[in-house]
Amino acid sequence: MIQTRMGIRMIAGYEAAKGLLVLVAGTGLLLLVHRDAQALAERLVTHLHLDPAKRVPRIFLQFMTEVTPGRLRWLALGAMAYALMRFAEAYGLWRGRRWAEWLGVVTARARQLHSQRAVLERLLLRPWDHSCDTRRQKPEPEPTQRDSEPAPCGARGQGHVSSKFFSNQELGDAHPEFTFDIE
Repeated sequence: MIQTRMGIRMIAGYEAAKGLLVLVAGTGLLLLVHRDAQALAERLVTHLHLDPAKRVPRIFLQFMTEVTPGRLRWLALGAMAYALMRFAEAYGLWRGRRWAEWLGVVTARARQLHSQRAVLERLLLRPWDHSCDTRRQKPEPEPTQRDSEPAPCGARGQGHVSSKFFSNQELGDAHPEFTFDIE
């Protein structure tokens, strides 16, 4: 019984920490309302030594370019609502309330359904053709004589695993580094 209660309290602390993190992020969004969000995003990407041509930094920079004060306020409001739900769940779990357990089950199931829907959309709608996906568009290479016809649908977006070695100069030995590239 004591171990179960301690486990529930650890979950409550975790939920409270998630709520606090989202609340801080929402407050940060509100602080950006009348500032140059694009310049801040560019400085952040540069400071973190991220490649702006990569997918995630590019999406972040594009979002911050198109963001409006109204959109930032709505995002901050959503963050506040989410944080309040996490705090309510944490309070209920800490106090041993049955409704808090059900709140956790319902919110976990909602997140699971959202993830499943996204995966099914990706698999069922266009599993073979990623050419219309605006998030992944890359310039097409110039065709040569050998491949003057477009690649078949199944040949796009297959991805491959590459292995390269880099040297650890301090230790003087080589270590394998594996990457998974999806093209």
